[in-house]
Amino acid sequence: MPSIPRTRKKAPNQAEYDFTVDYRPPFHVPVLQGMWFRARAAILDQQDAKTLGYQFRITINWEQGPDL
Repeated sequence: MPSIPRTRKKAPNQAEYDFTVDYRPPFHVPVLQGMWFRARAAILDQQDAKTLGYQFRITINWEQGPDL
């Protein structure tokens, strides 16, 4: 059975939209091989909210090979 908030108000309807983009460039310099980038964004749309909620992240991943 779902719990009811103590105020007895219903929780607002909300929707979340998530986006992810990965980029793996073909580096020709050995020390940079295995490096790739990820950009993520999220938008939260909540009922009766005055503004949308936003989150942005950029990640740099580096997978080093066994011969480096």
